[in-house]
Amino acid sequence: MASTSAFQVVTPTASSSKASTSTRPASYHVHLSGHSDPRLEDDDEETGGEYGDDYTSSRTLATPGQPLGSLTTYMRGHGTHLVAPPTSSSQQAAAAAAATISSSLAGRVLLTNRLLSLSPLSHRYTPETGDLLLGRVKSVLPGARKWKIDISSSSGSASLALSAINLPGGVQRRKLASDELQMRTFLREGDLLVAEVQGVFADGGVGLHTRSLRYGKLRNGRLVRVPVGLVRRGRSHFIKLVRPGGEGGEVEMILGLNGWIWLSAVGAREGTPAGAQSAGEGEENGDEATGMGGRGVGRDVDASGTYSDELKLPPASLLDDLALLSSLLSLLGDAYLPISDASVQLAWDVAVQQQAKKAERSSSQQQRLLAAIQAEFRAKGILGGSGARGQDEDGDVRMD
Repeated sequence: MASTSAFQVVTPTASSSKASTSTRPASYHVHLSGHSDPRLEDDDEETGGEYGDDYTSSRTLATPGQPLGSLTTYMRGHGTHLVAPPTSSSQQAAAAAAATISSSLAGRVLLTNRLLSLSPLSHRYTPETGDLLLGRVKSVLPGARKWKIDISSSSGSASLALSAINLPGGVQRRKLASDELQMRTFLREGDLLVAEVQGVFADGGVGLHTRSLRYGKLRNGRLVRVPVGLVRRGRSHFIKLVRPGGEGGEVEMILGLNGWIWLSAVGAREGTPAGAQSAGEGEENGDEATGMGGRGVGRDVDASGTYSDELKLPPASLLDDLALLSSLLSLLGDAYLPISDASVQLAWDVAVQQQAKKAERSSSQQQRLLAAIQAEFRAKGILGGSGARGQDEDGDVRMD
């Protein structure tokens, strides 16, 4: 596991007791002519602070309640609050000017010109139209003709309308009162499903749909959760992983942008067309892909088994593969490494090469496996531009 010692935690020093009264901007230029100009506001450069800190590095961290700077020097941004010294009513104006900007959360300190803000280390998923995600049914509302779906988002539960699903058998018609009475036979509380964000409303509500026959109820598989932001956006989020060496079956992986990942045997979901996209085939099959759902959308398959609860136990060898992949995804998530079709396939290759057949391994074995995976990621260029926290060339934790 990579150490977070590369981050610099902001701590006040003895020299920080004197508040700066300079009105000169934090970002300042001195030209060869001897004239000095403040930096234009569209230049996004992180500069140093007055509390013995160094904001020029993107590794500067602050903890909740940590003083960051004086209001006379900086402007308060997102993730900060003002702390004024206790004074009498006659000195309120002076106290407001001498207020200190403190952090209100744990995160990375960002300084843009004079605007001081914090980027949180962890956050909840924020839905966007067109996102493919996984969710769990929280409640069934027949009167409102919709389901409430838990998607672990900042906006709360999402809604899946009865008119936004496919009926059994792939029938395309208006939903009737009889369909409303059978809503719980389609999806009941606790069911997992894969859906697409149809829209985000003005009040923060989220609407989903499962009209593609590649979407719908999930079963006969395993759910893994990773931190939000590690899953890369791709041409298709339905991935077919092939066991290294060609031994054993194939595993289908569904990457949800909300950090939920589904692992199952290929073809385990009845009503799902075969031929999920293989790892690394996004470029070759780019013309055939139609969004994150990939190919096979529409009425090209029979949806009679879409809402079936039939359980099919895969072979023992495939169960071992699912357990190993689940362990690898958790390992990548704990190390804040990017998760995509290529990265998961490469991690699986490394694990098989090291004969990591069991999901339960000692901490030293996991450290060696993680080091080998990181080395392969650097060699393949996966760590560069991941858009998530990873490791830099020195092996330290990095945030892009």
